[in-house]
Amino acid sequence: MTPDPLVSHPFLGQSLNQYSYVLDNTLRFTDPSGFRAIEGGFSCWAVPVPIVQFETEMEYARAARQGTGAPRSQATHLSHRMETDMNWELDRHDWTRCRTEAGAATDVPSRLRALEASSAPGEALTAYWQLDNRIVVQGRVHDAALAAVPCLGAMLVAARPAVRPRVLELLGQIGGGEVADPVPAGNLMQRCLEEIARGVPIYAVVLEQSLDAEEQSFCIDLLGLSARGDPGLRQRAQWYLLRAQEGSNSAGLGRLAASWLEELAAPHEVGAP
Repeated sequence: MTPDPLVSHPFLGQSLNQYSYVLDNTLRFTDPSGFRAIEGGFSCWAVPVPIVQFETEMEYARAARQGTGAPRSQATHLSHRMETDMNWELDRHDWTRCRTEAGAATDVPSRLRALEASSAPGEALTAYWQLDNRIVVQGRVHDAALAAVPCLGAMLVAARPAVRPRVLELLGQIGGGEVADPVPAGNLMQRCLEEIARGVPIYAVVLEQSLDAEEQSFCIDLLGLSARGDPGLRQRAQWYLLRAQEGSNSAGLGRLAASWLEELAAPHEVGAP
């Protein structure tokens, strides 16, 4: 008997037992993929969370830097899981009705795919700019960004080390931007922030475990933006940010966390910057 290679639901205690099957509840859940319990076709964790132990992700990052590569079986499982999540989100949206800087958003799915498939930092950065130049241009957010956010969230669940910081950065650019065309957009920015807020468990895990200061800074911003979009998350975000401020060895990260703590401590209207 061998343990599951993935912790599919790290915020559910029973999932931490990697020898158990479907959270020890075979009457309620099934596990068709062999890697996480689902109920009625849906994951039993309603908010996207990292399905990979972060220590394993760090091993992948170290292996990439050393040129030794990742274990083939693990990499194959992660790739399949990520593609499945992305397929559902991409198919859920009518991209012909979404707008970008250049017009219809029909090319956004292929650009998201290119980012997802990137294996090197330079490749991921190129894919990032191809998306950024469509959905959020110089801080102007187009309505295709609203459809892109849950796709980026699905991608982030099992993103490769080269891809993860670019996904975090793009989410931050969207959340911190302004509506490109306010007349038809309505409450576009508030809706984007609410979608971004669904990733709070992921941002907290990355902030705690990542060795990359850039990733940590993006997660600090995303926690603050999530609380800005959903005031119900304010206390939770403040707790994470305070821990980040107290535990950081970087003065810059400490100041960034402090600035968000100051904003979140002030009276705040929903959707206000």
